Amino acid sequence: MSAPDEKFIERVTQCIAQPGPNAPRGVRHSILAQAARLAQSRPVGDEATAPSGFDPAAAALFEGTVESAYLVATSDGPITTTEDAVLRAIVGIGCDGKVSPEQVEALFGELASAQKRESEDERVAHIAQMITQRDHQREVLRIAAIMARASGGVRPAERALLERLAQRFTLGEAAVDAAIAEASEALGTV
Repeated sequence: MSAPDEKFIERVTQCIAQPGPNAPRGVRHSILAQAARLAQSRPVGDEATAPSGFDPAAAALFEGTVESAYLVATSDGPITTTEDAVLRAIVGIGCDGKVSPEQVEALFGELASAQKRESEDERVAHIAQMITQRDHQREVLRIAAIMARASGGVRPAERALLERLAQRFTLGEAAVDAAIAEASEALGTV
């Protein structure tokens, strides 16, 4: 496999880090980046019972976003080098840059294991149970669409996964079209 185009990956990273086009005025970061700041305050060890500011909804948003992008990346076959780079960018933004390569590999291993244990539809249903707020659902769909566009265009298997995700979110097919259009415009691939 060839190395991904670094300038393109940087453009994808900037697209993921910025708020979607439907974000409220004045918002400067994507929901994923905002969730990262909250999710990273996870307590460790003896501090697990102390008030910590940890937000389980933010952690679920991060996990659901990463898994949605992972499912899109794997829906049409093995993960390409570009898809791997985009996934790593999503994790980097979602972890506010505070993640080791070992932690990324462990996360990808967990996602692969979950995908082996359960069907794609079961994983999509799990994501839909975790992400219940409309703006969060649209953001998850937007980032999943960015993954699809970044991997060379939305293939039929990727489109089908985006549609199943939107259906589970009860967003409808128009939300998929909008997410793909936003991703295309943001990545300059209209």
